[in-house]
Amino acid sequence: MRLLAALGIVMLAGTGMARGDDIVYWASHGTQWLAAGTTIAQLCSSNHEDRVFGSQMFRSLAYTQAATELLKLSTQQPRPRDRDADDGFPSGHAAFAFAFAETLSQHDSRWTIPAYTLAVVTGYQRIRDDGHYPLQVLAGAALGYFISQEVGKNQRWEW
Repeated sequence: MRLLAALGIVMLAGTGMARGDDIVYWASHGTQWLAAGTTIAQLCSSNHEDRVFGSQMFRSLAYTQAATELLKLSTQQPRPRDRDADDGFPSGHAAFAFAFAETLSQHDSRWTIPAYTLAVVTGYQRIRDDGHYPLQVLAGAALGYFISQEVGKNQRWEW
């Protein structure tokens, strides 16, 4: 129940980022707010299981972010909208969204469909708005998913 409340609060707080009624835009850019709020709420919980989940989410997102940045620096691919940019591969939004979705899904399977729906919408929006090529989004999604899988398998750090 605390997780649901935390998600609701963060989603409401993030609605100020939307351009008009464009839910696809909000879903893409709100993913980071949703993940951050969920992680903070879980880490601050008095419930041991919630803190373990918070530490898993934090590590999944941190490792995904680090791997994404390293790949961006080493591949230096352009973006469709900005050919001079060299940070197109992989999509950080997609990596983050899929890392969040997979970690949340491991913790509570009732959130699998909503979390992955949000992740897919995030990837779609990045392609639709010419932020990334489809391969860049697929690579980001795979990166976030597989890193979160490994973090979940190796969950040892407990408070």
